[in-house]
Amino acid sequence: AHNTIDEIDSSTPLPVNCIDRYLLLAKLLGDKEAIYFWELVLHHLFDENETEYHPLDSNYDLFLNKKEFKKMCQERVAIFESKRVNLDQNHKCCEYHLWLGNHKRAIQLLLETEPLAENNSYQIESLKACLISLLGSLNFDNHSSHPVVKLVATNMIASGNMFEGIQLLFLIGKCQDACRYLQSHSLWAESILLAKLNLNQEENSSIINSWLHHLDNQKSEKLFALLSTHSYQKVIEHLFKNDDVQISALFADLCLDKHLVSLKNSKDLSLLSQVYLAYAEKLEEAGFNQIGQSYRNKLATVHNDDSETMNPSLREQER
Repeated sequence: AHNTIDEIDSSTPLPVNCIDRYLLLAKLLGDKEAIYFWELVLHHLFDENETEYHPLDSNYDLFLNKKEFKKMCQERVAIFESKRVNLDQNHKCCEYHLWLGNHKRAIQLLLETEPLAENNSYQIESLKACLISLLGSLNFDNHSSHPVVKLVATNMIASGNMFEGIQLLFLIGKCQDACRYLQSHSLWAESILLAKLNLNQEENSSIINSWLHHLDNQKSEKLFALLSTHSYQKVIEHLFKNDDVQISALFADLCLDKHLVSLKNSKDLSLLSQVYLAYAEKLEEAGFNQIGQSYRNKLATVHNDDSETMNPSLREQER
C-alpha cells in the first residue's frame, strides 16, 4: 500500500492534481506517515465517481470509509472460513457473520458442529443457532423478552463471557450498549468494527468520541481517526498543534476549496488565520518569499471576506 521511492521510476506519470503531487513527494521522501495521510485524504474527501478517489486495501483497516470497510470484512471472513480448523475459529467466523448481518450463514456454521464434539459443544452450538434464529426474527423496538435477554447478556459479560454477552446485546438491537461494554474492557478495535458496520452517524458519535479520547497519546492514529470520521476542522487543528504546519496549511487549502470549512464560522476563521500566518513565516524563513507572500495575501483575503460578512454596524465600529 505504501509505495516508496524504490517503486517509482521514470515511467511514473506526473500527477495532475495537487494531492497526488503531495502523495508523490511523500513517497519520494519515504515519509510513511505522510503517505498514509494523503492516501486517506484521497479516499475520504472524494466520491467514488471522482477521478481523485483512491480505493484502499485492508492495511488501512478501521480508517476505511464505511463501504470499503464492510467489503474488507466480507473478504476477511471468507478467508477465515476457508482456513478454519477448530471451534474457536468457527466461533470467530460466526461472530463476523452476525456483525455483517449474515444471520443465516452464522446459523449454518453453528449447525455444522459435529455431534461428537467435546464439552457438549454440539448441544451448545445448536441452542445458540436456535437463539439467533429466534431473536433475529423479533421486533427490536418492543418485545417482552428483551429485558431478560439484556440481563443475561450483562451477567455473561460480568462473568467473563464477553463476546457471548455482546452477541446477545447485538441480537436485541442494543448495539450501542455492546460497543460501550467492549470499550470499557479496552477492546477498542472490536467496538469500532461493530459500530462502523451497524450504527448510523448519530448513534456512532459517542462511540467515536470515546475512541478519539483513547487515542490522545497516539499522534498518528488519532490524526487518521479524525480524518476517517470526517472531522476536518479537527484534522487541521491536530496537525497544527503537532507542528505539522505545512501539511495543515495544504489540507486547509483543500478543505476551503471543497467547502468543508467555512470562513463564516468564527472557529474555522481563527484556526485558518493561525495556520496560514505560521506557514507564511516558515516559507519566508526557508527563502521561499514569493510563496510565503502568497499565503500572506491569502490571509488578508480571509480577513477581508470575514469583514464583508460582518454586520454593517460592527464594521462601522471597527472604523
